[in-house]
Amino acid sequence: MKLLYSVAILFNFICISHGYAQDAQTDSIPKLRGEYFIGVIGGYSKVWNSTSLPVLFNSNDCGVFSKGQSSGCFAGVTFDYKLLPDFIEVSARLVLSSRPASLSTETSFYQVLDLQTSQYVPLVQNNEYTAQLQYILLDIGAKIYPVEEIPVYARVGFSAGNALIGKDYTQTEAIVSPSGVLFPDGTRKHTLFAGEIPGLGTAYSAIGGIGANFEMQPNIFICPEISFQYGIGSIVSTSEWNVNVLNIGLGLRYEFGEEKPIPPPPPPPPPPPPPPAVVEAPKPIPPQVVLQSVSTVPLEVQETVVTQTFPLLPYIFFDSASAVLRDRYIVTIADKNAFSESTLPKETLPTYYTMLNLLGKRLIANSKQKIIITGTTDGKELSSSSQRTSLAKERAQAVAVYMNKSWGIPKEQLVLQTRDLPELPSNQKLKEGDEENRRAELSSDDAFMLSPVVHSKFLEFAPVQNKQVFAVSMLHPENAASWNISMSYKGAILKQQRGDGAPPASLPVEISNDETSKIGKEINETDSLNGKMSITQKDGSTVTAECWFPIIKSRNQFEVSRLSLIVFDFDRSDISDQNKEMMKKFVNEAMQPTSVSSISGSTDKLGEAEHNQQLSTARAESVKEFLLSLKPTANISSVKGLGASSLPYDNGLAEGRYYCRTVSLEVKTPIKK
Repeated sequence: MKLLYSVAILFNFICISHGYAQDAQTDSIPKLRGEYFIGVIGGYSKVWNSTSLPVLFNSNDCGVFSKGQSSGCFAGVTFDYKLLPDFIEVSARLVLSSRPASLSTETSFYQVLDLQTSQYVPLVQNNEYTAQLQYILLDIGAKIYPVEEIPVYARVGFSAGNALIGKDYTQTEAIVSPSGVLFPDGTRKHTLFAGEIPGLGTAYSAIGGIGANFEMQPNIFICPEISFQYGIGSIVSTSEWNVNVLNIGLGLRYEFGEEKPIPPPPPPPPPPPPPPAVVEAPKPIPPQVVLQSVSTVPLEVQETVVTQTFPLLPYIFFDSASAVLRDRYIVTIADKNAFSESTLPKETLPTYYTMLNLLGKRLIANSKQKIIITGTTDGKELSSSSQRTSLAKERAQAVAVYMNKSWGIPKEQLVLQTRDLPELPSNQKLKEGDEENRRAELSSDDAFMLSPVVHSKFLEFAPVQNKQVFAVSMLHPENAASWNISMSYKGAILKQQRGDGAPPASLPVEISNDETSKIGKEINETDSLNGKMSITQKDGSTVTAECWFPIIKSRNQFEVSRLSLIVFDFDRSDISDQNKEMMKKFVNEAMQPTSVSSISGSTDKLGEAEHNQQLSTARAESVKEFLLSLKPTANISSVKGLGASSLPYDNGLAEGRYYCRTVSLEVKTPIKK
């Protein structure tokens, strides 16, 4: 508080002095001033000592003195030389600087008998180390005046010096507790060591500061200044002892040298003659874009009977240091009685986000079953273990509260547990691993409660080619600012794509299963789509062209069954018991003697590409071996690892990465005619 008060007084003085100095400058004749200054300076010092001095026996085992603050003062003589007038001055100072040290630390390394309780308790001692330390310093630096009209400067420099006075120290120890205990000499406080500080050497500092230079009388200047001296190296050779100093001071200096009038500036040159008038020729009007045609080949959509198993990832993820359920897990159900697994989306992540509602429905139908909710942390998101335990408990409670309020699940069916880290944690060296470890894990003694969602024999409409290529013919493409192409069916836009500048002559438009499935049931075996190209020109006008092209619906002669095996933990290829149970059920229901299977493994984006390739191949091979153990006659057409080359889900999400750590098992069975 005293330091802040001193700084405030100093800057208030600067403002008052600056106003007074402006009033005192009545001489309107500009002059070159003297070449150098001699003066004095003094003020207050705030000293920070940072040490590793041992308390006893030159060993840190009995405690160390670490940090301490004290107040001092400084005084000295100054010399400044104008290297570049009104811009840079070379500065030298010889300063006496008082840098007292006051260090203290508590230790409790011994046990003594407490006379009041008759028990052995720690002997708590307060150790104090004091020294006066008055240095003679040589300070070399430079003053820089950034703005000529403002007498404020920045000063940088370097100082070196030795403590010629006050080199002795005193170290005392005092008993803090227990009361009634004395040192062998019958005292509770006594001097332990005293004498000259061993190994005391030269103190070096880098200096930075700001100040002002106000002329109070002709050639007499007053200079308030604030500077910080950053200690370089240790001031003693026996251990680490660094000293930093904040100086708040006031200087007085006198300017020497002959004043010389500044020569008048030369007369300005005559103004140049006006340039001849230039009449700009009218800019040519750019030619308009001519969109001659847009065309494409027929789009073929294949109708397939699909049975797909969507496994549930039994983890609910949370933000760092938070126990608030993310919005994507809160899926409002208008009519809970009408809620059915058959109406869930036939997509992986949307199905995963409805998991809490799905569990609520299953718990109502199986009132004797329980769900175990285990809250976990990343092991470091809060500073103490007890804080993380509380956070893990709150995460488990957040899931339980949602189940109770949204579905009326009684507390008896919700068992809450906590762990600091998951039993099988993700890589703690990666931030993505920390994200995955911040979760609530769901488990149950009844496998049905977390069994996958199965959509049986639904129709999937997939494009035979995943890119529809449009041929675009146009004139003057250089005047196109942007373009937009759309595909629509009966007025409803199916796909839209945009770009800057002119479109390429051959323009591929990617089409997904989701987009063709929107119209799959409506289109006839032969039908048509509308393609429309719009180009916005640089003048803001728009030109368009459109075409109609066939969309052909064919029927797949194979029925397809798919299973994705997830919950492959980080960097693991072994098949979990949960995955084995899913495979047994899937193989029994989907595989026929005429079926052909394919297996492909994938990973998330984390890790090296070569390692991911090996890991995905190992996962696929593990599934192959287990499949053949269930059905030795199975016809497997391919087993391959894709690594991270195909990422079907957002790897910026923890759940997206987990669903990418998968092995997809696809079974094709000829449809009986």
